[in-house]
Amino acid sequence: MKKNSEPLYVCIARNLSSSIEDGQFKRGDKLPKELQLTKQFHVSRVTVRQAIQILAEKGYIKKVQGSGSHVIYSPSRFQLDRSAQIQSYSEELKQFGQTPQYSVLIYELVNTPTVICNKLELLSGDIRSYYYERVVSNENGPFVFERGYMPFQYFPSLTVQHLESSKTDYIEHVAHITVDHSHQVLRAVMSDGRAMKLLNLKESKPLMEDEHITFSTAGKAVFYTSSLFDTDIYQANFVKFRHSLG
Repeated sequence: MKKNSEPLYVCIARNLSSSIEDGQFKRGDKLPKELQLTKQFHVSRVTVRQAIQILAEKGYIKKVQGSGSHVIYSPSRFQLDRSAQIQSYSEELKQFGQTPQYSVLIYELVNTPTVICNKLELLSGDIRSYYYERVVSNENGPFVFERGYMPFQYFPSLTVQHLESSKTDYIEHVAHITVDHSHQVLRAVMSDGRAMKLLNLKESKPLMEDEHITFSTAGKAVFYTSSLFDTDIYQANFVKFRHSLG
Protein backbone atom coordinates (compact mmCIF):
# COMPACT_ATOMS: atom_id res chain seq x y z
CA MET A 1 0.00 0.00 0.00
CA LYS A 2 1.04 3.56 -0.67
CA LYS A 3 2.60 5.19 2.36
CA ASN A 4 1.17 8.44 3.71
CA SER A 5 0.63 10.22 7.01
CA GLU A 6 -2.52 8.26 7.84
CA PRO A 7 -2.42 5.11 9.98
CA LEU A 8 -2.53 1.89 7.97
CA TYR A 9 -5.86 0.83 9.45
CA VAL A 10 -7.47 4.08 8.24
CA CYS A 11 -6.16 3.48 4.71
CA ILE A 12 -7.45 -0.10 4.76
CA ALA A 13 -10.86 1.03 6.03
CA ARG A 14 -11.07 3.58 3.21
CA ASN A 15 -10.07 0.96 0.65
CA LEU A 16 -12.71 -1.49 1.88
CA SER A 17 -15.43 1.17 2.17
CA SER A 18 -14.75 2.20 -1.44
CA SER A 19 -15.10 -1.45 -2.51
CA ILE A 20 -18.43 -1.63 -0.69
CA GLU A 21 -19.70 1.64 -2.19
CA ASP A 22 -18.62 0.51 -5.67
CA GLY A 23 -20.62 -2.70 -5.29
CA GLN A 24 -17.72 -5.14 -5.12
CA PHE A 25 -19.21 -6.19 -1.79
CA LYS A 26 -23.01 -5.96 -1.79
CA ARG A 27 -25.48 -5.75 1.07
CA GLY A 28 -25.61 -9.18 2.71
CA ASP A 29 -22.15 -10.25 1.52
CA LYS A 30 -19.44 -11.22 3.97
CA LEU A 31 -16.08 -9.51 3.93
CA PRO A 32 -13.01 -11.72 3.51
CA LYS A 33 -11.78 -13.29 6.73
CA GLU A 34 -9.16 -11.50 8.81
CA LEU A 35 -6.38 -13.85 7.68
CA GLN A 36 -7.18 -13.12 4.01
CA LEU A 37 -7.14 -9.38 4.66
CA THR A 38 -3.80 -9.54 6.47
CA LYS A 39 -2.28 -11.24 3.41
CA GLN A 40 -4.01 -8.86 0.98
CA PHE A 41 -2.78 -5.70 2.71
CA HIS A 42 0.43 -7.13 4.24
CA VAL A 43 -0.47 -6.01 7.75
CA SER A 44 -1.08 -7.59 11.15
CA ARG A 45 -4.43 -8.90 12.41
CA VAL A 46 -4.54 -6.04 14.93
CA THR A 47 -4.41 -3.51 12.07
CA VAL A 48 -7.15 -5.38 10.17
CA ARG A 49 -9.37 -5.47 13.24
CA GLN A 50 -8.94 -1.71 13.71
CA ALA A 51 -10.02 -1.15 10.09
CA ILE A 52 -13.02 -3.47 10.52
CA GLN A 53 -14.04 -1.54 13.63
CA ILE A 54 -14.08 1.71 11.65
CA LEU A 55 -16.34 0.12 9.01
CA ALA A 56 -18.69 -1.10 11.73
CA GLU A 57 -18.85 2.32 13.41
CA LYS A 58 -19.60 4.03 10.09
CA GLY A 59 -22.42 1.63 9.28
CA TYR A 60 -20.79 -0.26 6.41
CA ILE A 61 -20.76 -3.65 8.10
CA LYS A 62 -22.14 -5.53 11.07
CA LYS A 63 -19.91 -7.90 13.00
CA VAL A 64 -21.67 -11.17 13.82
CA GLN A 65 -20.11 -13.42 16.45
CA GLY A 66 -18.90 -16.62 14.83
CA SER A 67 -20.02 -15.55 11.37
CA GLY A 68 -17.72 -12.71 10.38
CA SER A 69 -18.39 -9.21 9.04
CA HIS A 70 -21.58 -8.78 7.00
CA VAL A 71 -22.11 -5.80 4.69
CA ILE A 72 -25.16 -3.73 5.67
CA TYR A 73 -24.40 -0.65 3.57
CA SER A 74 -27.02 0.27 0.99
CA PRO A 75 -26.76 3.29 -1.36
CA SER A 76 -30.54 3.75 -1.14
CA ARG A 77 -30.39 4.27 2.62
CA PHE A 78 -29.75 7.86 3.59
CA GLN A 79 -28.81 8.44 7.23
CA LEU A 80 -28.35 11.74 8.96
CA ASP A 81 -26.74 12.42 12.32
CA ARG A 82 -28.55 15.21 14.11
CA SER A 83 -27.08 16.95 17.11
CA ALA A 84 -28.57 19.66 19.28
CA GLN A 85 -28.04 22.13 16.44
CA ILE A 86 -31.02 23.01 14.24
CA GLN A 87 -30.28 22.41 10.56
CA SER A 88 -32.33 22.78 7.40
CA TYR A 89 -32.66 19.99 4.84
CA SER A 90 -30.30 21.95 2.59
CA GLU A 91 -27.65 22.10 5.31
CA GLU A 92 -28.05 18.42 6.21
CA LEU A 93 -27.95 17.16 2.62
CA LYS A 94 -25.01 19.40 1.78
CA GLN A 95 -22.94 17.35 4.22
CA PHE A 96 -23.51 14.39 1.89
CA GLY A 97 -22.86 16.31 -1.33
CA GLN A 98 -26.55 16.43 -2.26
CA THR A 99 -29.08 19.15 -3.01
CA PRO A 100 -32.74 18.76 -1.96
CA GLN A 101 -35.61 19.21 -4.39
CA TYR A 102 -38.81 20.79 -3.09
CA SER A 103 -42.24 20.19 -4.64
CA VAL A 104 -44.98 22.44 -3.23
CA LEU A 105 -48.42 20.80 -3.28
CA ILE A 106 -50.51 23.35 -1.36
CA TYR A 107 -49.86 27.00 -0.55
CA GLU A 108 -52.74 29.10 0.76
CA LEU A 109 -53.67 31.75 3.32
CA VAL A 110 -56.09 30.22 5.83
CA ASN A 111 -57.70 30.82 9.19
CA THR A 112 -55.37 29.08 11.60
CA PRO A 113 -57.02 26.06 13.29
CA THR A 114 -57.62 26.52 17.00
CA VAL A 115 -55.25 23.69 17.94
CA ILE A 116 -52.42 25.38 16.00
CA CYS A 117 -53.29 28.80 17.49
CA ASN A 118 -52.89 27.26 20.92
CA LYS A 119 -49.57 25.66 20.03
CA LEU A 120 -48.24 28.95 18.61
CA GLU A 121 -49.88 31.08 21.33
CA LEU A 122 -51.58 33.26 18.70
CA LEU A 123 -54.02 35.91 19.90
CA SER A 124 -57.57 35.94 18.56
CA GLY A 125 -56.78 38.81 16.18
CA ASP A 126 -53.77 37.00 14.67
CA ILE A 127 -55.49 33.98 13.16
CA ARG A 128 -54.30 33.99 9.54
CA SER A 129 -51.47 31.69 8.54
CA TYR A 130 -49.92 30.37 5.37
CA TYR A 131 -50.65 26.67 5.22
CA TYR A 132 -48.41 24.62 2.96
CA GLU A 133 -47.69 21.06 2.00
CA ARG A 134 -44.53 20.02 0.19
CA VAL A 135 -42.47 16.93 -0.61
CA VAL A 136 -38.69 16.98 -0.21
CA SER A 137 -36.56 14.64 -2.34
CA ASN A 138 -32.91 13.72 -2.63
CA GLU A 139 -31.11 11.65 -5.25
CA ASN A 140 -32.85 8.51 -3.95
CA GLY A 141 -36.34 9.98 -4.36
CA PRO A 142 -38.90 11.57 -2.02
CA PHE A 143 -38.17 11.07 1.65
CA VAL A 144 -40.33 13.56 3.57
CA PHE A 145 -43.87 14.89 3.32
CA GLU A 146 -44.02 18.20 5.19
CA ARG A 147 -47.02 20.25 6.33
CA GLY A 148 -46.81 23.55 8.14
CA TYR A 149 -48.42 26.75 9.35
CA MET A 150 -46.50 30.04 9.14
CA PRO A 151 -48.41 32.96 10.74
CA PHE A 152 -49.01 35.93 8.44
CA GLN A 153 -47.98 38.36 11.19
CA TYR A 154 -44.44 36.96 11.11
CA PHE A 155 -44.16 36.02 7.43
CA PRO A 156 -46.29 38.46 5.37
CA SER A 157 -43.97 38.20 2.34
CA LEU A 158 -43.94 34.38 2.10
CA THR A 159 -44.44 33.12 -1.47
CA VAL A 160 -44.59 29.67 -3.02
CA GLN A 161 -41.14 30.34 -4.50
CA HIS A 162 -39.71 30.61 -0.98
CA LEU A 163 -41.10 27.15 -0.22
CA GLU A 164 -39.54 25.74 -3.38
CA SER A 165 -36.13 26.33 -1.83
CA SER A 166 -34.69 26.51 1.69
CA LYS A 167 -37.35 27.72 4.13
CA THR A 168 -34.60 28.57 6.62
CA ASP A 169 -32.99 30.97 4.16
CA TYR A 170 -36.30 32.85 3.81
CA ILE A 171 -36.90 32.95 7.56
CA GLU A 172 -33.44 34.25 8.41
CA HIS A 173 -32.54 36.42 5.41
CA VAL A 174 -35.90 37.72 4.18
CA ALA A 175 -38.18 37.69 7.23
CA HIS A 176 -35.15 38.50 9.44
CA ILE A 177 -36.22 36.18 12.23
CA THR A 178 -33.43 34.48 14.13
CA VAL A 179 -34.32 30.94 15.18
CA ASP A 180 -33.34 30.04 18.73
CA HIS A 181 -34.69 26.53 19.37
CA SER A 182 -37.48 24.12 18.53
CA HIS A 183 -39.69 21.82 20.57
CA GLN A 184 -39.92 18.48 18.76
CA VAL A 185 -42.08 15.42 19.28
CA LEU A 186 -41.22 12.19 17.43
CA ARG A 187 -43.74 9.40 16.98
CA ALA A 188 -44.31 6.39 14.74
CA VAL A 189 -47.41 6.52 12.53
CA MET A 190 -48.76 4.22 9.82
CA SER A 191 -48.71 5.62 6.31
CA ASP A 192 -52.08 6.35 4.73
CA GLY A 193 -52.87 6.21 1.02
CA ARG A 194 -51.83 9.80 0.33
CA ALA A 195 -48.50 9.49 2.12
CA MET A 196 -47.81 6.22 0.29
CA LYS A 197 -48.40 7.91 -3.06
CA LEU A 198 -46.32 11.00 -2.28
CA LEU A 199 -43.39 9.01 -0.88
CA ASN A 200 -43.56 6.30 -3.57
CA LEU A 201 -44.24 3.55 -1.04
CA LYS A 202 -45.26 0.15 -2.41
CA GLU A 203 -47.11 -0.84 0.76
CA SER A 204 -48.30 0.68 4.00
CA LYS A 205 -45.53 0.92 6.58
CA PRO A 206 -44.61 2.83 9.74
CA LEU A 207 -43.30 6.34 9.14
CA MET A 208 -41.54 8.69 11.52
CA GLU A 209 -43.51 11.85 12.28
CA ASP A 210 -41.55 14.86 13.52
CA GLU A 211 -43.90 17.49 14.90
CA HIS A 212 -42.16 20.64 16.00
CA ILE A 213 -42.73 24.22 17.05
CA THR A 214 -39.89 26.62 16.34
CA PHE A 215 -39.10 29.60 18.57
CA SER A 216 -37.29 32.84 17.79
CA THR A 217 -34.65 34.47 19.97
CA ALA A 218 -37.42 36.82 21.13
CA GLY A 219 -39.15 33.82 22.69
CA LYS A 220 -42.01 33.75 20.15
CA ALA A 221 -43.37 30.49 18.74
CA VAL A 222 -43.06 31.46 15.07
CA PHE A 223 -44.16 28.43 13.07
CA TYR A 224 -45.47 24.87 13.26
CA THR A 225 -44.36 21.92 11.12
CA SER A 226 -45.31 18.26 10.88
CA SER A 227 -43.05 16.04 8.75
CA LEU A 228 -43.51 12.40 7.76
CA PHE A 229 -40.26 10.59 6.95
CA ASP A 230 -39.63 7.39 5.03
CA THR A 231 -37.14 5.76 7.39
CA ASP A 232 -35.78 3.47 4.65
CA ILE A 233 -34.18 6.60 3.18
CA TYR A 234 -33.91 9.00 6.11
CA GLN A 235 -33.04 8.31 9.71
CA ALA A 236 -32.50 10.94 12.35
CA ASN A 237 -29.88 10.03 14.96
CA PHE A 238 -29.89 12.52 17.81
CA VAL A 239 -27.01 13.35 20.13
CA LYS A 240 -28.23 14.43 23.56
CA PHE A 241 -26.09 15.88 26.32
CA ARG A 242 -26.42 14.95 30.01
CA HIS A 243 -25.19 18.37 31.17
CA SER A 244 -25.57 21.81 29.64
CA LEU A 245 -22.57 23.03 27.64
CA GLY A 246 -20.54 26.11 28.50
